[in-house]
Amino acid sequence: MRARHLVVPSLLGGAAIAGLTVVAMAALLAPAWAQSGQDEQDCVGSRDDRLVISACSRLLAAGQRDPNNRAITYYNRGLAYYRRKMYEHAASDYSQSIRLNPNMATAYYNRAVTYHRMKRYRQAIADYSQTLGLNGKASLAYYSRGLAYSAIKDYPKAIADYNRALEMSPKADPVYYVRGIAHVGLRQYSKAITDFTKAITISPDQPNYYGKRGLAYYRRGAVRDAIKDYSEAIQLKPSEASFYVQRGQSFFKLKQYGRSIRDYSQAIKIDPQHNQAYVRRGLAYEKLGRKAQALEDFKQAVALKKAKLRSLRTKRN
Repeated sequence: MRARHLVVPSLLGGAAIAGLTVVAMAALLAPAWAQSGQDEQDCVGSRDDRLVISACSRLLAAGQRDPNNRAITYYNRGLAYYRRKMYEHAASDYSQSIRLNPNMATAYYNRAVTYHRMKRYRQAIADYSQTLGLNGKASLAYYSRGLAYSAIKDYPKAIADYNRALEMSPKADPVYYVRGIAHVGLRQYSKAITDFTKAITISPDQPNYYGKRGLAYYRRGAVRDAIKDYSEAIQLKPSEASFYVQRGQSFFKLKQYGRSIRDYSQAIKIDPQHNQAYVRRGLAYEKLGRKAQALEDFKQAVALKKAKLRSLRTKRN
């Protein structure tokens, strides 16, 4: 029986990570074979995750004797659980794989990704580290561990991991992108701009790259450069409300209140629940002395905030 595909974390918005995925799969996956049979075929090859789970479960209940085959069966069922967002079950199955085969790097990696999804970042970091202990050339594991470090705001360690990933895959634009975000977290805006620019040079069609570079320009005080980047992001993805809000904020900074209002209004048109768009448009109206319109926007922002809090309370209960 062979292990199925490596799970890849989709944590970058629209950014693709296919280049890193190929490298990691080639480095980490080793085929292992057993006797054929319908359950074996379904456990390995079915696209129906429920069928995978039931087939793998029958194999495990039948008492496979070979520990390596049992490890891979748990692993395959874990993948199916993961895709169905049953993360506790997935993590449990990967743990069983590791118990049976402590050298199975993909099981550590996939359990790390599962913990990552569950926001159990420190456990994810420990498993990414185990993966790298078994295969120090797994660039995807460095990249993923960097994301986990970023999630807990340990940006220096995140940057160190992104550096290692880039040493192995120097044309991986998503890694430049997330390293740029880490530099923003450290207020190293010039370094962030350099990274975002590198990512844009490699993949000029990613709107988030322009959006984040715009943020770095804005925070560095280069507001007009920020507007240019937000405009490019809008051209690439005109349906993204946040780009209009960010550009509107830049116009507001330049005291171009009319233009900021137009951007906030467009953001609200796209996303009528965008609380900050109402707040900021209200502030712009206030600057123009249009107090009645400002008050209406502030009221709407408060109403949206209260509705969100009620929704959160309902979900908790």
